[in-house]
Amino acid sequence: MSDINRVNQFLLDVLNAKKSYSISSKQVYSMLIRNDVDPKDIGLDASVNGNFDRWCQEFGRYNGKNIDVFVDPSWSYFCQFKNRHKEVMEKDDQVKVYIPLDGAHLTHGVEQIFDFLEKNNIAHLSKVGKHIRFDDVVVRLGSLEDAEKLSQFINGNRYIQEGLVKPNPFAVTKDGIAFASDRDISYNSTVASFVNMYVDDVRKKNDFSTFGAEGFRNFIKNYYNEVIINPSNYNRLASD
Repeated sequence: MSDINRVNQFLLDVLNAKKSYSISSKQVYSMLIRNDVDPKDIGLDASVNGNFDRWCQEFGRYNGKNIDVFVDPSWSYFCQFKNRHKEVMEKDDQVKVYIPLDGAHLTHGVEQIFDFLEKNNIAHLSKVGKHIRFDDVVVRLGSLEDAEKLSQFINGNRYIQEGLVKPNPFAVTKDGIAFASDRDISYNSTVASFVNMYVDDVRKKNDFSTFGAEGFRNFIKNYYNEVIINPSNYNRLASD
């Protein structure tokens, strides 16, 4: 199924859900990040089966050289991976790489990804979440050049390619992974908010003649022109 068809299907899923339930952008976000995840992987907790401890111990042998792996008790949903992360945060052209690994390939796939980053001393600020979703492995890099290096590695790694979940159809994708640039906001949360607003708008107007990917694209364009870059409508940002 093409990305356009996947977008159309997801919009339809949200529309049908809203016909039965009162759901908000938070519920749309939950639907989005689990889109096309194998049902057997839904709910799988990567921290309970020992992955977080394993990764901390595995990369701890580097003694802080080119990588630091830890779980912050105040943000325990993620296992964090960092190397010269301040360099990344200072960049204006940060690139977020989403590497969606399934449950069977998560343990060793993560090890191979961050072993590559460590050996090449690539600056990054990254995290791996507890649950299988299309953003369970996120690598934030400081440049397109580093993103291309990582992309080439993943494209040439048969094991990782075998374990990839379908990436976010709303993002730029290449070789089974997704890319975004969002700095201080969440790209996926923003997409979910726009999907929620779009479906609500279509239902309110009761006009489904252009419902789908193209209608969604036009809705975002109009919203950008009418609200985001229009100071007189800034008050709508808090309510939408």
